[in-house]
Amino acid sequence: MQVLATPPAGELWRAWSPDPLALVGVVVAIGLYTQGLVRLRRRNPALAPWSRMWLFAAGIMTILIGIVSPLDTIAEEYLQSAHMLQHVLIADLGVALTLLAIRGPMTVFFLPRDLLVPLARNRTLRRALGWLVRPGIAIPLWLGVLVAWHIPRLYEGALRHPTVHRLEHLSFVLVGVLVWTL
Repeated sequence: MQVLATPPAGELWRAWSPDPLALVGVVVAIGLYTQGLVRLRRRNPALAPWSRMWLFAAGIMTILIGIVSPLDTIAEEYLQSAHMLQHVLIADLGVALTLLAIRGPMTVFFLPRDLLVPLARNRTLRRALGWLVRPGIAIPLWLGVLVAWHIPRLYEGALRHPTVHRLEHLSFVLVGVLVWTL
């Protein structure tokens, strides 16, 4: 693993880290949302106002800022409070905004039909998701993931290994989706 020098505090605004995996995820999410919005607007424009697109974009940008902006460097190298802000942006605010944009009929149109139909017909998947989004399961799971990643051994591992750090952020988004779906 290549260790990059920490920029001096005065240069932090330049410390963007364009994580290719995060950028691909953003492009895929925007593509899914756009195709869903277009399909739903063809059926009934009143069910898919353009304001939802801006809400979705705000959510995606909030998550992206938490991952690739100088906040990531500040969180890792300088301030614990920035680290906690980063987690709130990734696991809560960004996810909540995107889910607000997807609510209602858009939930059915977000995934292309060829992908949605087999998923919707999978009883095991439906049962598992139905169980996971119960408040008594989703909230402890969300809390457990946040606490687990702050156990010193896991926390240090995420700081040392970019793949583990990506896994940490992905787990925050996933449990954020569960808890904010409630």
